[in-house]
Amino acid sequence: NEGVQENSKLHFLYAEKAMLENSPRATYDLALCYMNGYGTQQSTSVGMMMIDKAVELGCSEAIRIKTLLNSL
Repeated sequence: NEGVQENSKLHFLYAEKAMLENSPRATYDLALCYMNGYGTQQSTSVGMMMIDKAVELGCSEAIRIKTLLNSL
């Protein structure tokens, strides 16, 4: 279990670094990390802000999720 936690933190750090370089996919991955508490403290509000940023950057997965959420 400790290895999983270490890998999740590492994934979070790499996604955060790539997000800072405006990577659409990394921004989406970071959103999922926040939404699920994977490698960081769980925060739905920060996750949703990251989803919005990923949409702005043109991430197709984020656009699909945002469209789905808006239709609810």
